[in-house]
Amino acid sequence: VLIQGRPLAIGEVAELSDALLCAWYPGSEGGRAIGDILFGQVNPSGKLPVSIPRSAGQLPVYYNQKNAGRPRPYVDMPSKPLYPFGFGLGYSSFEYGSPAISQKEITLDELRSGSRVEVCVEVKNTGKMKGDEVVQLY
Repeated sequence: VLIQGRPLAIGEVAELSDALLCAWYPGSEGGRAIGDILFGQVNPSGKLPVSIPRSAGQLPVYYNQKNAGRPRPYVDMPSKPLYPFGFGLGYSSFEYGSPAISQKEITLDELRSGSRVEVCVEVKNTGKMKGDEVVQLY
């Protein structure tokens, strides 16, 4: 269980662990929530809000970093993070239906006047355990 306030280089910890739970700063009821997850009473459904680096040589890690055409990290180190932005596992599996979008284009003026684009997708829990899924759209 990782209690942290920012992404840390945990490559060696990950290699020696069968599982990791990133709890951030969970608050006063965090111990109970962590216990429920570890003992399988609750299905974790969170996704990482940041990328977790392989080593300190990758810091800072940006999920939206533009490729400059040449390698940025050390020659002997993979350039991808250990766990990317949006990564997360649980005790169940989910199936996504085809997404439906309310409109394919929207102008800046429409956005300024309060218009919006809605995307809907049906998500089905195909596993044996009750759980929630974070649908990511960027």
